[in-house]
Amino acid sequence: MKRVHTKHRSLRFRLLAGLLSSCLPTLGCPPSNPALAPRAGQVDFQRDAWVPVGPVQINAIGGNLHVRRVDLSIDTRLGTREIAAVWDLSLIHL
Repeated sequence: MKRVHTKHRSLRFRLLAGLLSSCLPTLGCPPSNPALAPRAGQVDFQRDAWVPVGPVQINAIGGNLHVRRVDLSIDTRLGTREIAAVWDLSLIHL
């Protein structure tokens, strides 16, 4: 059985661990300017492009089809609360 010097082995592992730990901040840093970060809601320039056609809304710019079905609507003192299902054509990748 060949004996490996633990001094050299531990030195290599320490150098490798130091190198990897110094590279970690560059791999997972968020962008400093999150101007293109995703936001919930509609895009401002497409807000006027939604055309209601019966129970369906169609986006005239992008051709997106948006179907919303209200399953339960409750009037409370805080306002109307709804439980609804939404189907969006943009989520389907053809």
